Amino acid sequence: MTSVITSIDGSKLDEPTQVETVRIVTVWGERRGYVGEAPELMVAWDECSVDENPNGFEGACAEEAASWGDDLVQQRRIILEVPAHLIRGAFAAPVVAATVDGDDR
Repeated sequence: MTSVITSIDGSKLDEPTQVETVRIVTVWGERRGYVGEAPELMVAWDECSVDENPNGFEGACAEEAASWGDDLVQQRRIILEVPAHLIRGAFAAPVVAATVDGDDR
């Protein structure tokens, strides 16, 4: 998927930039006793997995909500778009630099 990103880090871009993105479907919860603090991530699946197995995603959401029990005050589904290069970069082989006998290699 390609989306127009107008702000990646919160700063304004001069012109919108097209970036390949991965959509992540997330569910966030607010826990009793922590209302008003940062919500907690309950479930996260990429959009393709949700499309291929919607019952599995809904089951995972229900299972996580049940594990919170009465502590779950509220939950929200939020779709995040992450630049694909960030995810691919996590799987790239690391670049290792070394100096051998004073020679940079």
